[in-house]
Amino acid sequence: MTNSRGRARIGVLVPFTNTNLEPDMALLRPDGASLHFARLGGYDQDEIPDADQMHGLGAADLDEPLRLLQGVRPDVIL
Repeated sequence: MTNSRGRARIGVLVPFTNTNLEPDMALLRPDGASLHFARLGGYDQDEIPDADQMHGLGAADLDEPLRLLQGVRPDVIL
């Protein structure tokens, strides 16, 4: 764990249309931990994701979102 700021840094990969995860995670955040988010694509933003679209999300390219999160040196990525 990095000792420079707070207890821990938590990185979170978020589906790009999800507008609930950040506020929900803020409510669950342990004292002293900071949250850092990166968005990822993988499904059509104009449709409610079905099983096929969720499969696309699981197959989304993670290289760029992970690279962005690694910039804050998180202790864990969810």
